[in-house]
Amino acid sequence: MAWSPVNTHATLPESRGSRSFVVRALAVAMIVAATATVPSRAGAEEGPQIVGLQLGFNGSCKLGCWTQAEVTLLGGDKPLTGVLQVTAEDADGVPAATISPPTRAVGVQPGVETTARVFLRPGKSGGAITVRFLVDGKPAATETFRPALEPNPRQIKYPLAATNELIVLAGPAAGIGELIRSDSSDNEQAATIASRLKSVEQLPLEWYGYEGVSTVILTTSEPEFYRPLAQNPQRVEALLQWIERGGKLVLFCGSAAEELLGDGGPLAPFVPGEFAGMAPLRETAPLDNFIITDESLNRGRIDIRVPQIDGVVGQVLAYGGRTQRDLPLVVRTRRGLGEITFVAVDPESPPIANWSARPAFLRRALGWRARTAADDQAAAALSQGSGYPDLTNQLRGALDARFVGVTPAPFGLVALLVVLYIALIGPGDYFFVKRVLKRMELTWVTFPTAVVATSLAAYWLANYYKGDQLRINQVEIVDVDVARNMARGTVWTHLFNPRVQRYDFQLAPRFAGADVVDAERLVGWLGLAGDDLGGMQGAGSQAPDLRPSYEFAPDLSAMLDLPVPEWSTKSLTARWTGAVAPAIAAQLTLADDELVEGRIENRSSLPWDACVLLHGRWAYRLSPIPPGGSVDIGPDLRPTTIKTRLTAASAGDDAVVGTGDDGTVEFDSLGGDVARIAKLMMFYDAIGGSAYASTLNRYQGFVDMSDLLAGDQAVLLVRVETPGSQWLRDDEALESGQDRRWTFYRFVIPLDDSGD
Repeated sequence: MAWSPVNTHATLPESRGSRSFVVRALAVAMIVAATATVPSRAGAEEGPQIVGLQLGFNGSCKLGCWTQAEVTLLGGDKPLTGVLQVTAEDADGVPAATISPPTRAVGVQPGVETTARVFLRPGKSGGAITVRFLVDGKPAATETFRPALEPNPRQIKYPLAATNELIVLAGPAAGIGELIRSDSSDNEQAATIASRLKSVEQLPLEWYGYEGVSTVILTTSEPEFYRPLAQNPQRVEALLQWIERGGKLVLFCGSAAEELLGDGGPLAPFVPGEFAGMAPLRETAPLDNFIITDESLNRGRIDIRVPQIDGVVGQVLAYGGRTQRDLPLVVRTRRGLGEITFVAVDPESPPIANWSARPAFLRRALGWRARTAADDQAAAALSQGSGYPDLTNQLRGALDARFVGVTPAPFGLVALLVVLYIALIGPGDYFFVKRVLKRMELTWVTFPTAVVATSLAAYWLANYYKGDQLRINQVEIVDVDVARNMARGTVWTHLFNPRVQRYDFQLAPRFAGADVVDAERLVGWLGLAGDDLGGMQGAGSQAPDLRPSYEFAPDLSAMLDLPVPEWSTKSLTARWTGAVAPAIAAQLTLADDELVEGRIENRSSLPWDACVLLHGRWAYRLSPIPPGGSVDIGPDLRPTTIKTRLTAASAGDDAVVGTGDDGTVEFDSLGGDVARIAKLMMFYDAIGGSAYASTLNRYQGFVDMSDLLAGDQAVLLVRVETPGSQWLRDDEALESGQDRRWTFYRFVIPLDDSGD
C-alpha cells in the first residue's frame, strides 16, 4: 500500500490516548500502593524534640573549660526515658562527646517541656554543638546548634575567650556591673565579663561547672531569689566544693540574714561562724574606715540591722563593736584552698546604694585592685600578638620544646631534600633512562622506584629525628591543705605520639610516692588561648561529623578512644582531689614584725628540693629537707620579697647570668624555662605578673595561690624529683625512659597551729 498522509493522521489520536491511559494507571497504582504501605501523617508517631540549648551562666562560658549545658526537650506522643549526649569540637577540632550520667536518667512526657543538664568542654569559638537524646543507646532526637551574635532557639552565644575573666552574679546587681565595666579592658579578649543569673536553677550541679569562673558574688536583698536552694542542696554543695578547690565567693547579706543564714537557711553553709541574730548598726565609721574615705556614708549616721556572727573564723576586716568579735561586718575566711568574703550589709539597698564611695567599698570587699598601666600593657600585648596571650600557652610551648630525642628537622635540610627529590624524578630520571639504560619505556619502572625509595628515605629520616617511642613531658602541682590532709592536684601533660593510634586515657593520682586512694578525677584536653594558628578562637570544622571522634566517661574521669595522629603532640590536663597521708609537721607562728618563725619537718619518703616558705610579701629560702629531716625558721633567716625569690637567677631550670637591680631576672616572653613559667603561674599576683611578664594568667588562673599568702597561713613550696601522677592506658602506665616531669608541692600551713 502506498503511503498516505490521511492514514497517518488518523492513527495519532489513538496512540496518544493509549499512552495517557497507561501513565494515569501507573500513577493511580503508585498512590494506592503508597496509601496501603505508608501510614498517614495523622497516624504517625511524633518523637521528642530538642528545642533549646543554653551554655554556662545565661549563655556565658569560657573556651577550654568545663561548663554546664542546659538542654530543653519537648516530649512527643509517648513518655520516654534516656540520656543526653553532647558533642563539641576540642581544641584540635576533633569531635568529643560527653554523656549525662546513667544514674541521672532524663525523662520526657508527651507534649511537656523538660530541662536536663550535661557538661561539655567547648574547644572552638565557632564550633557547632550537637545534642542527642538517646533511648536504649539510639538517637530519639538530634539537634545541632551553632554560635551567633544574636542567639535564637536554634543558636547559642559565642563562648568567651580563655583570656577573659568571668564573674558570676546572683541577686540584684548592686552596682557591681558598673564597677566591672569601669575597670575592664577595652580589648575584647582581655575584658572582664559579668554574667547575672536569672534564677538559682542556673547554678551548676557539679563543682567543675565553675571551672572558668573567677569569682561568684551573691547579693541578698531579695531573699525569694534563693529560696529554691532549700529544696535543692546539691547546688550549694557544688559551690562549696568549688570553693574548697580554690574558688572565690563574696557574700553580701544584711537585711535578709535571718531567713538566709539562720538554721536551715539556704546560704547558712557560707557563714564564717554562727548566725546569732540581728543587731543594730548606727555608726558609719566602721564602713568609712574600711576604705579610708572622706566621703562619709549618710553624714556619719545610719540605722540599719545587720547579722550578728559569733565564733568568727578568719580575718575580720571591719567591725562595728569595741572589738573585732563584737560585731564583725567584713570577714575574709579560708575554706579549703579557696576563700569566702562575708559582708554584713546590702550594697544594693539604701543608704549604701546612694553612697558616693560605694565603688571603692565594693572594690575593697571584692578584693579587686584598681586597674594599672601594667594591666593595659598586658592587654596591649595580647592585641598586638607579641609574646603569648596567656601563660598556659607559654607552658605548652616550653613542654613541646623539651622532648628528649625528638628533634625537628632543620628547614635547610628539608628544602635541600625537596630540591634533590625534584631533580631525581625529573631530569635525573630522564638522563638515567635515556643515556644509561637507553630505553625510555623503562621510566615506568625507574620513576615509581625513585618515588618509593625517596618515601622510605624520608620515613627513615623522620624516624631518626623523632624516634619511635611515646614521650611525655608533664608538670604537676599538688596543693595540700595541711589542716585537713586534703590535696588538690593539677596536671598538664604534653605527649608525643610516634604512630597513628587511639588511646583510652585515665589518670592515676600519686602523692609522696604513693597512690591516692579514692581520688576524684577530672580529665580533659588543654587548648591554646587566642586566635593564633591552632588557637581556640578558630571557626571550627565545617564537617565535624566526618572526622574521627572520641568520648568522655560519664563521670569525666577518662577519655575513651582518643585519636592521636602519627608524629604529633596532644596536650592533656587533669585535676584530682583526695585525702592524703600526713607528709609534713609544722609549727609556725607570726612574730611582731609580721615575719614567720618556727620549724618544718618532712614526714614523707621523698626529699624536698628548692624549698621556699612564703607569707605576706616575704619569701624564705630554705635548705633542702630530706625524708625525716627538718628545718628551723628563726630571726637569723632573713627573707626577700616573693618577686625577688621566685624570679631570681637560680629560680628556673637553668641558672641565668645577670640580674636586675632588684635581683630579679627579666622575663623572657618567648622563653621555655618550665620551672620559671610554673612558679609565675602559681603566684602570679604576688609576683606582679601583669607588670613583670606582660602576659595574662587567666586560662588556668585557679592555680594562683597569691590570695592565701595574706591570711592566717603560710605556703611552703617544694620540688620533688620523683614522678607524680601517671596517665594509664589499659591499666598500664604511659611512660618511657626519656620522659621529663616537673612536680611541685605546695603545703598550706596554718599559723599558730600544728601540722600534726
